[in-house]
Amino acid sequence: MSEGDPILKMGGDALKWAWNNPEEVWKRISRVKEWFGSRRSKGASSDTDEADTHVRPGILIIGPGGVGKTTIARILSGDFDRVLTDASRDYQESLNVEEFSLKDDPKIGIVVPPGQEHRRPSTWKELLSEIASGKYRGIILLNAYGYHTFGIGYRDHRIYLEIASPRNRQKFMSAYLENRRLDELSVAQKLAPYVQQCQGKLWVLTVVAKQDLWWTVRDQVSQYYSHGPYQSEMVAMFAQHDPLSRRHETAMTSLVISNFRDGEGEILQANNAGYDHREQVDSLRRLFEIMFDLMKWEQG
Repeated sequence: MSEGDPILKMGGDALKWAWNNPEEVWKRISRVKEWFGSRRSKGASSDTDEADTHVRPGILIIGPGGVGKTTIARILSGDFDRVLTDASRDYQESLNVEEFSLKDDPKIGIVVPPGQEHRRPSTWKELLSEIASGKYRGIILLNAYGYHTFGIGYRDHRIYLEIASPRNRQKFMSAYLENRRLDELSVAQKLAPYVQQCQGKLWVLTVVAKQDLWWTVRDQVSQYYSHGPYQSEMVAMFAQHDPLSRRHETAMTSLVISNFRDGEGEILQANNAGYDHREQVDSLRRLFEIMFDLMKWEQG
């Protein structure tokens, strides 16, 4: 991008500019799309490709509800239009396990279970057992530093009703984000024994999404996931295994740029000034680079 690129000058108005200039933003997203599609592993013969028609062990995308699991699955499947969508405006709670395929290798399946706590008992049991049996080559563990989209007005949320009076939006947000970060930890704790039982090679990629909402405290977020309570859970998850059979990476990204809204459309927090589509596209590129490194590692 040149110094005169309009995106570089927009700062906090980048989202508004993007909606008014979708063609210009799409040019940048298309570069990532083309790069992603061109990174197919080289050296395999057409005979090998024809013979290898079965679906190989897939990728499990798991995490709490409202963090963007379906969105990242669609992006990995090649639906880059999702990058320009304000997902909080049309959020719908996933009811069942969804399945996609990896754009760069359609024979690799992507499995996405719903993340809401009340849906986990009925949809996670079999998937967790499949982790232990070695069905998956990798797990994308999706988090959002507590910014989990929900489908009701915040004044009707149980956390709002539980906080001490006088109740207000700021107090709700503080309590809500802390509560949801604890749920992220609980998901990691739930996965741990099944990852430990898996005997084969397995990688785990922690993706911390919604970077546009926590951009101004990014050092704090990085510290939390790389040295804080979350990292402690990751260390415990891999403690019983040969390091050569496990690999964990972390990627910080924004799958979409979006204000944080409640289910009635009220803005609870605007996306951070200074985070624009340049930052978003760069974060997606880094995410894809990490994924390709992990796939190279599993083949090594």
